[in-house]
Amino acid sequence: DDDDDDDGDEEDEEEENKKVEVFVSLASGNRAMKKANRALHRLLAAKKIEYETYDVGSDDDALARMRKQSNGMKDLPQLHVGGKFIGTNDDCQGMEEVGQFDAVFK
Repeated sequence: DDDDDDDGDEEDEEEENKKVEVFVSLASGNRAMKKANRALHRLLAAKKIEYETYDVGSDDDALARMRKQSNGMKDLPQLHVGGKFIGTNDDCQGMEEVGQFDAVFK
């Protein structure tokens, strides 16, 4: 039984290192941004990837974290995994087209 507990702890730690975050602005009336938000959410859902969404329009802490992790990039939506900036929706869709998107989560 002790071995099972140890494995569980390692998985929890690994999950935290691979936390998936999507940064959006729900306040934006920009149609292109809304379309990009939906496309990124659909891609993650299709891959059965669990993630948390942060609205940088109303969450200053999330905005600061997003900017720090992406070296100041303001384009939205943004995907971050394990505290690292992966890309915008366009970047993610491009990675998916060439078969590189799944590798981000391994």
